[in-house]
Amino acid sequence: MVIPDDVTSISGYAFYECTGLTEVQLGENIKTIDSGAFESCSSLTQIHIPASVTKLGNSVFAYCPSMEVMTVSPQNAYYRSQGNCIIRIADKTLVSGCKTSIIPDDGSVTVLDGYCFAGCSSLTEVTLPASVTYVDMDVFSDCANLEKATVAILGDHMFENCPKLHTVELPANTKFDVKGLYD
Repeated sequence: MVIPDDVTSISGYAFYECTGLTEVQLGENIKTIDSGAFESCSSLTQIHIPASVTKLGNSVFAYCPSMEVMTVSPQNAYYRSQGNCIIRIADKTLVSGCKTSIIPDDGSVTVLDGYCFAGCSSLTEVTLPASVTYVDMDVFSDCANLEKATVAILGDHMFENCPKLHTVELPANTKFDVKGLYD
């Protein structure tokens, strides 16, 4: 599917559960992609964020288990891609990852946005670098084949519905983020 150049915004949940959607070519004038715009597009395999994008909402590509490639135009001033992750530059937030992602271990990621890996059913192992100091909710929820995680911080519902998770390595200095636990 091609989103024409005259489109500047994609509304929240615009393509929610479009299970037959395998490819999307975003127009060069897209400025915003709202929350959940492509959530649960189970056949979507790749995405390229053009230079024009200034805002990606929460869980834009959550529950896209076939996603393998995530890139951002090098000319984009707000987002970048590294290790098959989409990272918001201003606050070093990983906003979306996929089954082939490797979270950068160079200090460029300090926050994992909510649902950033949710539904990555082919993800089997994950390691959070020490630079990650905050994880939002449901970061790895519904990762059905996740077996091993190495983390130095835990967050709300971080591994919810991960039935094969049998090993979680927690270094001695592990931080427990309980924000909202007693609200």
